[in-house]
Amino acid sequence: MLLKVTMSLDNISMIAQLFSSVATFAVAILLLRSLRLQHKDSVTSLGVGMTDSLTELLTVMIRDAEFSDLFLRGVESDGTLNKIETHRYNVFMNVYFLQIQEIWEYDSASTQSRLLAMAMMQTGPGVYSWFKKVGPILFKPEFVEYVENEIVAAIK
Repeated sequence: MLLKVTMSLDNISMIAQLFSSVATFAVAILLLRSLRLQHKDSVTSLGVGMTDSLTELLTVMIRDAEFSDLFLRGVESDGTLNKIETHRYNVFMNVYFLQIQEIWEYDSASTQSRLLAMAMMQTGPGVYSWFKKVGPILFKPEFVEYVENEIVAAIK
């Protein structure tokens, strides 16, 4: 009789372990779903934040006639920028393309980074020559390749 009780306890123990395993697996699935939703939300909010930053950059250009003038001369690549103007142009382009790179890194399937890069690349030959010179030094190789293959190829 004692043997039957022991086997029953073994069976109960196995069943309890089985239920515990199933419950652990269910919790893992719920946590994975929750993490995916949080990641999607963070990517969405990041994209909104990046767009706001780019909008702020462009607003500065619109309000500052002096900067607009040097920007236009920079994108036309006419060589008339002095040392300080070249620096201001470079800083603007660095910030603009770093923002695009961040958007692309967090959601490379999104069309937002593509549209922003295409818009800038089409403003004038100075943008492409700037990117060819600075891009490989400043940006991640995968992003440079993306811009060269996806954006520049589409424009040409």
